[in-house]
Amino acid sequence: MNIVPEEGKLYLLPPYLWIWLIIFIATFRFNLNFLLILLSDMLSTTPLPGEELVPFGFLFRLANFFEIFPLLIIIIGVLSLVAPSIRRSYIRRKYGLTDEVQIATIPEISAFIRNYLPDVSILNNPMRTDQVVFIYPSSFQKAGMGLMGGVMKLWKTDNESARGVLLHEIAHVRNGDTLITGAGSGFRILLNFWPVLFVVTVVVPFFIVALVTSFQPMFIELSGSMPPGEFIINIFAWLLVIHRNFLFIALPGLFIILLTSLMWVASIIFLPLAALWYSELAADCVAARCQGASAPLVRALSLYSMPVSRWRWLLARMTHPPTRLRLFMLQRVSAPFIHMLLLILFFPAAVVVSMLITVLYYATFDLGLLLTAPRSVSTATRILPGVTIITATSLLFVGVSVLLWPFIVRFLHGLPSDEDNSSLLLWKRAHLMGGIITLILAVLLTGTLLT
Repeated sequence: MNIVPEEGKLYLLPPYLWIWLIIFIATFRFNLNFLLILLSDMLSTTPLPGEELVPFGFLFRLANFFEIFPLLIIIIGVLSLVAPSIRRSYIRRKYGLTDEVQIATIPEISAFIRNYLPDVSILNNPMRTDQVVFIYPSSFQKAGMGLMGGVMKLWKTDNESARGVLLHEIAHVRNGDTLITGAGSGFRILLNFWPVLFVVTVVVPFFIVALVTSFQPMFIELSGSMPPGEFIINIFAWLLVIHRNFLFIALPGLFIILLTSLMWVASIIFLPLAALWYSELAADCVAARCQGASAPLVRALSLYSMPVSRWRWLLARMTHPPTRLRLFMLQRVSAPFIHMLLLILFFPAAVVVSMLITVLYYATFDLGLLLTAPRSVSTATRILPGVTIITATSLLFVGVSVLLWPFIVRFLHGLPSDEDNSSLLLWKRAHLMGGIITLILAVLLTGTLLT
């Protein structure tokens, strides 16, 4: 007989999605000023140097778009979160959700869910067996859950696995992930397709600019009157020179420029992607620990996770961690303290990696400049103190948040008062250790500025 776990057994992990959002909003003024400067440069009525000398010279302005692109993705994605009612209507219509269909398993599943989420809105569509269950925002504070045919079938054939899947979604709701990462999230959709957007909005414009730049001298020299025979001879001569210059000069430079732009995009997008990955891994952890075993959720993941190629995952599913990683982490549930500590340190580690990517961006930027002219001042060295301060401040905020999280959970949801509860003690110790390690990282980074 299956026993519904008590509500207090849902030991939630820190809501790093919201912590990232707070950090992003706190630094939004700087990002907005930077974005406005870039936009004013692109939309300026004053022509850029050389713009009027060649046809389609305005395409030179596309060279700055790689800096605008990632910030626009994040800003548009965040702004899309302010319309949960539109998302609710869209999701209900897209998946045909209703409360009119009633079959035997729906009341049982609904009772299990409401043991944890009394106020959740539950709709269903038993006909969609290709889907299992998902969450979506009903409003800024309330969540809805769509029960699809897949979870109803699983409830009958493997009840424990069905409960594991439901607990995963319940953990998302209890951790406040619904608004940011629930179904219909424009934030998640934009981040999923950023590689495609990167190619369309960065790589293609760069090639256009490179070609226009290569042909610029020819247009300038041949712009005057010239006899037809001489004109044709010069055209072939120029094409030969352009071909050689493009292969041996322009192409290596273009590679450095594209690498620089990729580092810039990664420096902006890496941290929110890490927060999204963490939210999935943390929900897996909470669900598995609530059930006392990872096997039910492992079976469900193996059954319902669609196998996708690496290219398809890269192009459209990046906001979900690979199934192999989720299964690997679930295997560590048997060592709960280490498992929780690794997850708690996941986001602080991502903050440090994001800083390193930012420094690498400026290093590749310096390398690109060295190819054109010698420089005595390193941009990476000049920018390093500011990046270090921002990273250390972010880690300080994250560390304090981790230390306070057990008290916040007790205030919001309540916790068992029995201090002899070994699961509760491990959960608190993991947060204490994770918070201390994060604060130590912040202090070490700050110390590097003083030495």
